[in-house]
Parts: sequence; structure tokens; C-alpha cells
Amino acid sequence: EQVHIALGYPAVSLFDPALYPLVVLATVLGGNMSSRLFTEVREKRGLAYYIRASLETFEDTGALAIYAGLDKSKINLALTTILNELRLIVSQEVNPEELNRAKEYLKGKLILRLEDSAEIIHWLATQQLMKGKIAKLPEHFKKIDRVTAKEVQTAAGKIIKTARANLAIIGPFKDKNKFLNIFNN
Repeated sequence: EQVHIALGYPAVSLFDPALYPLVVLATVLGGNMSSRLFTEVREKRGLAYYIRASLETFEDTGALAIYAGLDKSKINLALTTILNELRLIVSQEVNPEELNRAKEYLKGKLILRLEDSAEIIHWLATQQLMKGKIAKLPEHFKKIDRVTAKEVQTAAGKIIKTARANLAIIGPFKDKNKFLNIFNN
């Protein structure tokens, strides 16, 4: 009955200046229960069992990805709705309230994460090994706070392009063309 999808776009490395706008973008899109995709796809339309977006970054590359568990009978509507939300975030700036909510969520999530000693070690090791210095939390939070709605929109426009999309579907489908046509609408 369920179909699982991953819709991804090549993104930036851990060192790219667009990193923070993209982290905020992923949060606005699908980082929590007040995100655009969660609200539109799951809450309003009931098309997904779960839906989330994340930015994965590595030393030399990254990926912006959307993951969802969908009712197989509603997959076309769900994909169309997801793509419409992506087009919207590329074409319009995020409103100030939504931007602030995403930033506060990111900071709060990190603070809670760092209450676990294993997470502290992971945070420190990643900073030291990947960046060669340990970023202090206030410095990290300032970078999040400096992200503007225009930077989020610009980053979205550079990453979210139909020609760069990768879609993986786990489900009882044999004809991939029915899904490729969704990108052309």
C-alpha cells in the first residue's frame, strides 16, 4: 500500500558559502512539523505518512533531498504537490515569520542535540576534522541568524532545477515515464 520516494538534487559541500541558506531552505521545506511540505502534503492533503527534507553535506559535494512515504494511489498528486512547493520556494521569498521559525528551530534542535555527550563529541570531531577549527555555538548561530529570505530563494534557484532532479521510488511501478511526465508539467 505504501510507496517510498527520495527526490534529490545535487547541492553544495560543507565549505560552500551557500551552506547556511541551504540549511535554512531544507528546514523551511521539510525540517519539522510546521514546514511547508509537512503542512501541505501531509496535513492539508493527507498524501503522506511521513515527509521530510534534509541537506546532506560532505567534503566535496552534497545533496538536498526530500523523503516521503506515500499512499500508492496518491503518488501522482503527492509528487505534483511536492514539485509545486519547490517551484514556489524558488519563485518567492520565504516570509519573515517562516524564516525566523526555521532559524529558531535549527538553533533549538542543535542545543537539544548537544545535551548528549556522544553528539558533543560528534560535533567537535566534525568541526576539527573537516574544518580544521571548532566553531563555537554563538558563531554558528550568528551564521544562521544572518541568512536572509533572498539568500534562501537564491540558493533554492541554484539547486532546485528539473534537469538536476533525481527521483527514486520503491513501489509496485513498472513504467517510469508516468513519473517523468510529472516533471514536465
